[in-house]
Amino acid sequence: MDPQQAWILMMQALRLDDIDEAVAIASDLKCWLTRGGFPPCVVSELKQGAGDPLSVPCKLQHELALKACDFILFMA
Repeated sequence: MDPQQAWILMMQALRLDDIDEAVAIASDLKCWLTRGGFPPCVVSELKQGAGDPLSVPCKLQHELALKACDFILFMA
């Protein structure tokens, strides 16, 4: 999976009000993240250190992406 591409497509689906597509992507991305996959860049200011999975920026990107997926799935 390319989590960055999934994030972009999920945000695009939300902007287009395509909830079914956003939910499908959120489900896949959440599965990826909960199984230890690396997160997408959600906040561009946090790119520094994002390559190190133990860094605070990477952990924050992970949590933000996971919470966004949870929110989309909850709202569906």
